[in-house]
Amino acid sequence: MSNQLSVQTFNKFANEYDQKYRNFRPYTETYDKLGSLLSRGRLLSVLEVGCGPAPASSYLIKQGFSLDVFGFDLAQNMVDLARKNVPDGVFEVLDCRNLDSLPHSLPRKDVVICGFCVSYLNPSECSKLVKDASGALKPEGIAYLSAIEGDQCYLEQKTALSGDTVLIHHHTVDFLRDNFSKSSFNIVHITHKNLTADGITDDSEVFLYARMKR
Repeated sequence: MSNQLSVQTFNKFANEYDQKYRNFRPYTETYDKLGSLLSRGRLLSVLEVGCGPAPASSYLIKQGFSLDVFGFDLAQNMVDLARKNVPDGVFEVLDCRNLDSLPHSLPRKDVVICGFCVSYLNPSECSKLVKDASGALKPEGIAYLSAIEGDQCYLEQKTALSGDTVLIHHHTVDFLRDNFSKSSFNIVHITHKNLTADGITDDSEVFLYARMKR
C-alpha cells in the first residue's frame, strides 16, 4: 500500500471487510472467470499479492480447485484472516512493492492474483508490480488483476461514514493493458463493473485476466 493510513484502516476493519467481500457475488463472478482459465485435477501454485483475507484463493478452493497458496499483505489483521480462511496456505506481512525481493529460489507460480492492491500504488509502482508478477509466473501462467478505474490516472482520498480514510489510486484500462503487454503478457479477458462503495460514490472497477507468453 502507498501509505500507513490505509494500512491502519484495513487493520481496523479487517473483520468487516472479510464478512462483506468473502462471498460478494460481483467479485466471486470474477473468480469464476479466473477458474475457467485454470486446470482442474492437479495442484496449482498460487501467489496472492496484497491478499487481504484471501477471498479469491478461499473461493477457488471451495469450488474444488487444489491450490498451494503463498500470499502476503501489509495489514497484519488481514494476514491473520487469510491464514484462517486458507489454513493450508502460507501468508506473511510483506509489501507488494517488494515482490521482486522474494527469494529467487521460490518456484514460479501457475497463478498470480492481485486483487485491488494496485489501487494503493502510484503508476510507477503499479508498472513495477506487473513486471514483477511476470517474473513470478511460469510460462503460460495466469495473472488476475483488479483495479479502480479512471479516465485518467489520479489519486483520491476516500472517507467512510466511520471517518476512516484511505487513499485510492485510479488507473486507466489502457495504462494497465500497456503494462501487461510490456511484461510479456497476452490479455485474455477484461471485465468492467460499476459498484457503490459503502454508499459513498460509484466506483468503476476493472478486472483483467492475462496469460504469460511461452
